[in-house]
Amino acid sequence: MLKATIEIRLNEDQRPQFGSAITTFLQGFNSDVGRLLNTLNPNDLPRTIASKRRARAKVMDKEVQAFQSAEQLPAYESYRKLLLERMDERAAKRWRPR
Repeated sequence: MLKATIEIRLNEDQRPQFGSAITTFLQGFNSDVGRLLNTLNPNDLPRTIASKRRARAKVMDKEVQAFQSAEQLPAYESYRKLLLERMDERAAKRWRPR
């Protein structure tokens, strides 16, 4: 993740904005999942969690695109893809059938 972040080549002004956008995404998603775990039928969880993640990622994309240059967007897309893949890996380990 660190390498992917460095490849975006954020300037000094962009770093706090980027960190804030990623933090908002992750904290919001974790909050969404926590609420869903307490309220939903377990059979609906994977689909609903995926939907929440897509919605949160779209908000994150808009926040990041507001301050990034066109040259930085491909590196951000690589970062985003890696972030979502890592989230999938963690979810698969945590929620695998026992």
